[in-house]
Amino acid sequence: MMNKKKIFKTLGLTVAAAMLMATPAMAQFTSYHFEVDMEYGNEQHTNVVEKDNDRDCAYVVIDDSNIVSTDKFYMSVNGPYFYNYNYTGDVKIVRSSGWAPLKYNQPEKPQRENNYRLRGVTKNLSVWIEGEWES
Repeated sequence: MMNKKKIFKTLGLTVAAAMLMATPAMAQFTSYHFEVDMEYGNEQHTNVVEKDNDRDCAYVVIDDSNIVSTDKFYMSVNGPYFYNYNYTGDVKIVRSSGWAPLKYNQPEKPQRENNYRLRGVTKNLSVWIEGEWES
């Protein structure tokens, strides 16, 4: 009876260790909140975050907003303050919740372990939006 306990305990620890080593790192999502309008500043950026993957797009989760389909609100992934390159082009956001992939479709591509910012810009009216994103 004692040997079965020892075998199961050893087997359990071995499986747990294997699962920890085989589990890929989860993407790091960072919160954002933009309030933009044409009168007081039509664009905002998040703080920089480090890209921790090799994917060809960023993911934006929209938790809440006042966006409707007729708004002209766009998001993009840009470089840090000293290099404000727009890696995705301006992607129009047309829903008030959900998620949106921002494809890196410009000639220069973002690289793992470099820093990037999410940008929100409106071309009309006042817009607020909040959620999470990862580069």
